[in-house]
Amino acid sequence: MTSLDVLVVDDDAGDRKLVRRLLGTAFPGANVREARNEAEAFSGDTKEPDAALIDYRLPGSNGFELLSELKQRWPGTSCIILSGSGDEEIAKEAIRHGASDYIPKRLLNEAALKRMINHALQLARMKEKLDERRRELEVFADVLVHDLKAPIRAVSFLTEELEDGLRDGQRDDAPETLALLKRSADQMRALVDSLACHVRADRDIEFERASLRDILDTALWALNRPVTEAGACIEADVQDCTLLVCKPQLAQLFQNVIGNAIKYAGPRRPVIGISTRRGSKGELQIEISDNGVGIAEGYVERVFETFTRAPSDGSVKGSGLGLATCRKIAMRHGGQIWCKSEVGAGTTVILELPEATVVTPPPVQDAVDAPPGRLEPSRQGAIT
Repeated sequence: MTSLDVLVVDDDAGDRKLVRRLLGTAFPGANVREARNEAEAFSGDTKEPDAALIDYRLPGSNGFELLSELKQRWPGTSCIILSGSGDEEIAKEAIRHGASDYIPKRLLNEAALKRMINHALQLARMKEKLDERRRELEVFADVLVHDLKAPIRAVSFLTEELEDGLRDGQRDDAPETLALLKRSADQMRALVDSLACHVRADRDIEFERASLRDILDTALWALNRPVTEAGACIEADVQDCTLLVCKPQLAQLFQNVIGNAIKYAGPRRPVIGISTRRGSKGELQIEISDNGVGIAEGYVERVFETFTRAPSDGSVKGSGLGLATCRKIAMRHGGQIWCKSEVGAGTTVILELPEATVVTPPPVQDAVDAPPGRLEPSRQGAIT
């Protein structure tokens, strides 16, 4: 790990020198910062270190006091307590105060230090994921309760209206009431489906070889109805290649992005372009652009956050999970996703997948033919 950043707090210069030497051997390229006491540890505009090695005995205090302060200021830092003795009580206190490990200085060596820091970083990553999942579940529950209340109330009210009308022999309003009931049911189903997709994006996935063209075609087949109803024009200039990916999840990503382009088209007929290109480091970039209403500048980055939606006139329904799910899927493939947008002019979403994802490169030609009626290169016409 060349980017490892470590803080060493010890009043003994010899011990600090030993720890620095061991760290340099165990983690070549690591950035090591030394401090003799608490004041030096927090001096200046210091970024949060990945790990901190803290001496149990410090001038005027002990390592536990510094440990508590450090965990409060830098909750993501993994802390290891060093001690001149091998007291088991100190070890227990260290863990109780939030340290990930404890070791007597006489047992310090390269292997032990490497093992402890790797273990500490692994624990920190697990804790971060658990904290993120806990926060997400809290919001998840709040959104689920809030967003389901309205359609449930509507179903309850419409059912009573239908029941009263049938009891009184008034059947003329029944078709309209049933249509409203169906719309409420569709709203609830859409919310539950969106939440389910978001949760499934966290599960263990199996990677397989799949054609990029086939993945895009799968997404377009799923969107056949909204594409037809909106009269959307899909223009594609896609260089086909074989990817090592989770095909259902990547198809879901494309489905979410293209579906958004249709939903947020505004008064214009949706025109959506899909293109690919290779980056300077071999990465594959897939761009999906539209001519929709666009996203306000302050929301361009936030739209990929969980349960965040850009401001609109309220006519477009959604849970704010579609693009957040896309980001999860991109990250699980070692990639990233972002967008560029201009209000009133449209949005371009860019998915970047690392070179390792591309099993076979695209052919030399500019584009590939697609199955009739589906993903078709722009030079041969658009899908309508």
